Amino acid sequence: MPLETGARERLRVRLTNGSSGCSGTVEVRLEASWEPACGALWDGRAAEAVCRALGCGGAEAASQLAPPTPEPPPPPAAGNTSADANATLAGAPALLCSGAKWQLCEVVEHACRSDGRPARVTCEENRALRLVDGGSPCAGRVEMLERGEWGSVCDDTWDLEDAHVVCRQLSCGWAIQALPGLHFTPGRGPIHRDQVNCSGTEVYLWDCPGLPGQRYCGHKEDAGVVCSEHQSWRLTGGADACEGQVEVHFRGVWNTVCDSEWYTSEAKVLCQTLGCGTVVERPKGLPHSLAGRMYYSCNGEEPTLSNCSWRFNNSNLCSQSLAARVLCSASRRLHNLSIPEVPAGVQPVTVDTPEAVNGGSGREHRGPSNRGLHREETKCSNCTHRRRAPARPAGNLHTLSLTESGWGSTPAPKGQE
Repeated sequence: MPLETGARERLRVRLTNGSSGCSGTVEVRLEASWEPACGALWDGRAAEAVCRALGCGGAEAASQLAPPTPEPPPPPAAGNTSADANATLAGAPALLCSGAKWQLCEVVEHACRSDGRPARVTCEENRALRLVDGGSPCAGRVEMLERGEWGSVCDDTWDLEDAHVVCRQLSCGWAIQALPGLHFTPGRGPIHRDQVNCSGTEVYLWDCPGLPGQRYCGHKEDAGVVCSEHQSWRLTGGADACEGQVEVHFRGVWNTVCDSEWYTSEAKVLCQTLGCGTVVERPKGLPHSLAGRMYYSCNGEEPTLSNCSWRFNNSNLCSQSLAARVLCSASRRLHNLSIPEVPAGVQPVTVDTPEAVNGGSGREHRGPSNRGLHREETKCSNCTHRRRAPARPAGNLHTLSLTESGWGSTPAPKGQE
């Protein structure tokens, strides 16, 4: 069982910047500060001792290997230089162990150059979390790594408090939706948790109360999450789903895209993402009319626009811009064909978009600070039914594609607007 934070403080060693308290950079406490341990002197005995001392089992085999020997410092640069010839680097501490027990280890200060590679370790009881099959790292089926195996989480009692913990742990903002099974492809392998019941304040999902998941759950009940940092796209106001104004769903609302950097490379990525072929034309857009403005800069080979460089609501980058538009090669306008609801080759999915319907009946999902919302109201009870997307403006019959899911609007938790 991994040690609590207080016990690690007393032990004077911890692991940071990993997926859990059982993996990451090795840090040792020197007087009043934590310092990364020197990687050049790290070995299997130290790795085993640290993992066992932290209650994380032994060290994984790959973690016991010492990092490559650091290169010697370069000679002084030739020519005119402003560097102080007498400048020196503060030394980094090293953790030296004569055996695989913590009692056989000692911390040696200033043992290595401080600009070297720090020691890292992954222990046998390391845990990790990920979202799978949602089109980005911030949406999809919830999976946990335990005892070396990735497994899913059952959707019994799954709600926004649980989903908020997932999103925050993955640095994906807050939860837009906590989804029951069958919204994403069912998983394989073990089911690690059932009846998860988070308060919403836990650091890790595995800190939440719950039960082992193998007894009553099947993979058709795999829980899913959509977080606020997930991006999905649509084209509106054109003849079909492959032509129109570019809109991105981000942080719970639909936003326009700035045309100040809307070139062929950006439009190509979007057309391919939507299953609409490649870019044919980039018509001049209209003034921005939605909540926010997104800026993208791509090289044209990215799988989605979210893999490009992007900035949200940056007034400098979007100064004097219009809302970007695109015409993709799969649009029926180019082939004089009747207008279908979905471009050929795109598999539609059914989602809730209550913000797109005046007076819609979709539930508002609140942030974790709004504790008055009943838990049963945060889970869509009929989400497994197929539902048609809300009607688009005349002339644009549009059903959302898998990478373009129109998630319901959720206000940010307080302090994250």
